[in-house]
Amino acid sequence: MRNKTYGGIPLAELSKLARMVDRGRRCSIDKDGYLNFHYKTGHDNKNIKSQLRLSDKGKLICLGGYDPGCWISKSEEFANRANMLFTFSAA
Repeated sequence: MRNKTYGGIPLAELSKLARMVDRGRRCSIDKDGYLNFHYKTGHDNKNIKSQLRLSDKGKLICLGGYDPGCWISKSEEFANRANMLFTFSAA
């Protein structure tokens, strides 16, 4: 994980933030260049990962769907926190 970055942010810093989200574990970059947020489910403790990407405006967004009025997912919580803390460089 050393020296890898996503949107100009070190992967180590993103993983550190991931661990601050409830059930968050780490971040990785997949072969297609997406950022993966790894976390565990609450009820059966399964390992899950969700893909995120940078928008044209340099904001981290989740690729999974979201239903208005529902609780935000752990990956959306991670994206919101990351967007508040970091200034990503759009690719």
